[in-house]
Amino acid sequence: MAANSAAGASRMGWWELHGGTSIATCGACEPQSPAARPRRTHGAAEFECLAGARGTIYVTHLAPGCLLLTEFGYDDGEVNDRLYAAIEAAIAQHGGVTVFLDARAQTGVAASSRDRAAVWLKTNKPKVRGSHLLFRSKLLELAIALANLTSGGVTKGYTNVAEFERVIAKHVPGFTRLPAYEDPHTRPAARTAT
Repeated sequence: MAANSAAGASRMGWWELHGGTSIATCGACEPQSPAARPRRTHGAAEFECLAGARGTIYVTHLAPGCLLLTEFGYDDGEVNDRLYAAIEAAIAQHGGVTVFLDARAQTGVAASSRDRAAVWLKTNKPKVRGSHLLFRSKLLELAIALANLTSGGVTKGYTNVAEFERVIAKHVPGFTRLPAYEDPHTRPAARTAT
């Protein structure tokens, strides 16, 4: 257990070293590409970029059994198979998972994607140690409430970034602030593609 804590602390050092500056996209992700992207690293943190035509999710491996999902654009469910595969791989490797979802840049979610998340959480509740969601939209607040009704209340919602970061820091020693991934849907190439 001590080795895992030390690994988590050294893994998170890059956030502090970079002072929260923007982290470039993985370079391989294009919104139109349906292919899964390999894990990339920035400093010691590993992340995967799951890009769809309307939305992108960065899956950052914070520490053993702790994942940060940073979502951009509209969640139409296109990348859900790859997302759940990444979460289930962390569960298989670590026996459970704590998920932190930064959904501040999410523009919306399809009912089918929301319903699938609720069913997945209910089915996997014993393996999900915690689910924390940072958002801006009142629509997402409603989605959390609906998901909690069907899943038994495993998700905690936040609107305050500092509070969300403090919760992550309790689980991940050395964590100081959220990474600032770029939204691939707002890059010039993505904006001009139709």
